[in-house]
Amino acid sequence: MNNKVLFYILYGVLTAFFYFMDGWRAFAVILTILGVLLLATEPYKIRNKQLANKFRNNVETLKEYDKDFKADGSFTNYNKEISFNESKGILKLYERNEQNEIIEFSYPFSQIVESSIALDNETVLKTARGEQITGAAIGGVLAGGVGAIIGGLSSGSKQVTMVKSITMKITVEDFKNPVHYIDFLPGHDSPGYNPVGYKKDSDIIKTALKKAEYWQGVMDLAIRKANQVAH
Repeated sequence: MNNKVLFYILYGVLTAFFYFMDGWRAFAVILTILGVLLLATEPYKIRNKQLANKFRNNVETLKEYDKDFKADGSFTNYNKEISFNESKGILKLYERNEQNEIIEFSYPFSQIVESSIALDNETVLKTARGEQITGAAIGGVLAGGVGAIIGGLSSGSKQVTMVKSITMKITVEDFKNPVHYIDFLPGHDSPGYNPVGYKKDSDIIKTALKKAEYWQGVMDLAIRKANQVAH
C-alpha cells in the first residue's frame, strides 16, 4: 500500500466520520482506525527494508566477485552482472541461480552472435555478426542515441508514455546457454520496482537508456573486433 492510497483512505474516513458523528466521538474512532492502518502497513515496511538490504548485499557480492578478471567495464543489477576485458577479448556474465549461487559465463568476443536492446519487449537497437548497428522502428526511429529513442517512444500511433522494461539480449555460441538477458530497470524482485512503469522522459529512464546505449556500443565494438580478427 503506497502513501497516496493511504492518504485517500484516511481522507475518506475523516470526511465521513466528521459528517455523521460529533467531533469527539469521530476523533476517537479515527485514531483507532489510523492505528490499525499504520499497523497494517508495518509488514510492508519491514519487507521493503529487508529487500533493500538483500539488494545491496547481492550487488556488492557480485561487484567483488572475480576481481582478478580486471574488467574494463561492468554493470550490475540485482542478480546479474556483465563485464568485459578489451585486451583479453573476453565478455563475462554472472548471474544468481535459485540456490543464490553465482554462475559465471565467459565468452571470447568471437562467440558473440548478436546483441539487441528492447523497450517493453520491442527491439530498438540491434547489432549482429557481419552487420552494422541498426535501429528497429518505434515510430520510425533509427539508431540515433538516447534522445532519438525517447522522442520516438510517443511518435506515430503507439503513443508510448510509460516504459516498464529496458533489456539487453545477448546471443552467443553456446548451445547450453545461447541467450542472456540484462535488465537496466528494476525488476519485480528488486527495490524500486514499479509495475506501472516509468514516464519516458523521467530521469530513471534516461539513465537506464544511457547505460543500455553504452553496453550496446560495447557489444558492437566487440563484434567488430572479432570480425576484424577473423578476416
